[in-house]
Amino acid sequence: MGDQHFLYLSSHEMSCQQLLQLVISIFGSTNIKENGQ
Repeated sequence: MGDQHFLYLSSHEMSCQQLLQLVISIFGSTNIKENGQ
């Protein structure tokens, strides 16, 4: 299933920048929860 998901992303030509932005947004929201208040 993991390979299928990877192929799905590749077929849609998701650029590294978009993928990086997605990861940053995910980790960013987690960081805010952990570090904030």
